[in-house]
Amino acid sequence: MDWSGAVFRFDGVLKPDFYFIVVGILESLSFLATSLILFRILTIVLSIALMTLSVWTGLEMPGMKAIFGGALLNISLNVLMIFRFFASRSHRFVPSSWREVYGHSFSELLPLEFKRLLEHGNVHEFSSVQPTLLIQQGKPFRELSYLVDGSAIVIVDGQRCGQLQPGDWISEITFLSGGVTSADVVVQEARVITWSETQLLKLQQRLPDVHQKLQGMIARNLCIKLIRSNNSLDNSVGDEGLA
Repeated sequence: MDWSGAVFRFDGVLKPDFYFIVVGILESLSFLATSLILFRILTIVLSIALMTLSVWTGLEMPGMKAIFGGALLNISLNVLMIFRFFASRSHRFVPSSWREVYGHSFSELLPLEFKRLLEHGNVHEFSSVQPTLLIQQGKPFRELSYLVDGSAIVIVDGQRCGQLQPGDWISEITFLSGGVTSADVVVQEARVITWSETQLLKLQQRLPDVHQKLQGMIARNLCIKLIRSNNSLDNSVGDEGLA
């Protein structure tokens, strides 16, 4: 053995310690990665390097088995998380009958998140035989509904004041404010998906990110409704002026 050479050389060959230091430095630098996926890929590559070094050094050496096992665990966990990252964005999670609805109103959610949201709700179909009072004015919040197909009529103090279209939310103001319902909503030939107060509470507890995104989507839809209502009012005033 020749110890007179460089600190990291052993018989003229670089010692494993040198490579362990290099991998350690690269591991520290990997935290500068701004992309989580890139960070996980770098972690996998560096873990493979650590496994290789531990085998080269000799697993019988003190600490080498721990390094090998830790690196193997890092690889397994990061491969799993990368798989989950891409799988959650796969549109295969969205049922074929709901893909148009997802693209129209729920695209802010990941496909997997949308699937979970559907699982917390109930779908109701209303025939054209008899109108059904879905929401009653002046009542505490009980459920949140989304109009999938058909239409719904909004009635305030006995007077019809508007019509909801597919893609509109029902009882969303009460959901956001926690007050009482501001209007009656009557459906006749329509399909809606409904989340009860209990189901929404479970959603908030189990999937807080999805619940937060849901609130944001509803708030934006409410703004669209107000703009549509103002435009209708302006057109009405314009027609009266022409008359």
